[in-house]
Amino acid sequence: MKQYFYIFLISTCLCACTSETKIVEEMDQLKISKGNYELTAKEIKEMDSSFMIVGWGRLIGDHYIDASISCIPIDRVESLREKYGNFRRCANPGSAVAKRSSRDIELILANKSSESIIKQLEKIKKDHLAPIININGRQVHIESMVYKDTPHIMTSHPETLVIVDNITIEREDYAF
Repeated sequence: MKQYFYIFLISTCLCACTSETKIVEEMDQLKISKGNYELTAKEIKEMDSSFMIVGWGRLIGDHYIDASISCIPIDRVESLREKYGNFRRCANPGSAVAKRSSRDIELILANKSSESIIKQLEKIKKDHLAPIININGRQVHIESMVYKDTPHIMTSHPETLVIVDNITIEREDYAF
């Protein structure tokens, strides 16, 4: 029975990542089409930053987001390591500080080439490692959303939403 659950889960994850993302720039707005979603977004700023992933989520089903990560900026990781050592251990006093330092980033992959990296990251996190990634793209704010030709009012917005042009794994596991 357990094996059927895993087959279902894997096939559902693969289906969730197959909808192509189309991005069109119009004036100062981005028109994003993904699956049954049509989004209008405004670029906040360019992003070229490195992070340690501390939490991970893949959205299953029809959604405009490809992955959601909890992470800590690498400069903060370095300062925490200098002060507390291996702050990933629950008994370490730096653990609570690290939790407060984490931020959530939701990712929209601008191209199919990043999907293989996302799949690698998913495997790395299952092994309970602390990968360091670099995200290159644009942080955006969604101004409007249409789902299946019906406009929707967004009552809450992601803390950070990034259209990812390129994502790389800098290290599979951070060495403390």
